[in-house]
Amino acid sequence: MRAHANHRSPKRSPRSARAFSLMEMMVALVITSLLLAATLTALDVSYKSYKVTSESASDQLVSRLVMHRILAMIRTGSEFGPYPADVLDASQNPAIYNQIEFLSFRDDAAGITQVTRIERRAAVSTDSDVNGQAARVFTQRGPFVLWMVIERDENGVTTTAEQPLLDGVLDASFTLEYLPGPRLRRATVDLTVRPRGEETIVIDEATGLPVVETEIDTAEGTITRTNQMIAAGLEAPVIRLISTTTPRQLDE
Repeated sequence: MRAHANHRSPKRSPRSARAFSLMEMMVALVITSLLLAATLTALDVSYKSYKVTSESASDQLVSRLVMHRILAMIRTGSEFGPYPADVLDASQNPAIYNQIEFLSFRDDAAGITQVTRIERRAAVSTDSDVNGQAARVFTQRGPFVLWMVIERDENGVTTTAEQPLLDGVLDASFTLEYLPGPRLRRATVDLTVRPRGEETIVIDEATGLPVVETEIDTAEGTITRTNQMIAAGLEAPVIRLISTTTPRQLDE
């Protein structure tokens, strides 16, 4: 009589059937959190890089348009200034100025003359108070702003109109070279502009204008607080434009 083999299915170990432990769940959550944080950081850096790049491109376009407009006005102007006391003195001519002015329109029959002046000014500021400390609030990006001033004389009555052309100007100079007369031979415009970054908008309650910078006087000195925030390593390069032109009347 053959003995029947006793086939029994193996019992599963209790250890192999259990779920994830609390420690394993915590490790998984920590890893997931780190991955999400890294992803969000990468997205934030990418967004700030795009913002700085787009603002820089916009500022370059605006700066080039302003430069083109200035050159066009110089090209069609006449009776330029300021001019040196002695045109033949090489130490005075050519000379570098922070402004240029010229006759932009004349109608002798109607008795109308118009003089245009392009000049570099310090950024506009107003006195304020920050937590009991004296402060100066700037509503234009500085340190300088390029302005256009138009003085129109009509039969002895003079009116003046002025408007800012470009803020965030680090430097603006006009190198003027004259011929005897004096007649302007050549004008070179050198313009350096600080591009915008990722800015926060703060409105001054007194003026209702956006504040771009605040200087606070303290016992330790002056503290400059800017509302322009640029991520580390993402600051756009400074824009510098240099162009030379000759008045059209000199070519004729």
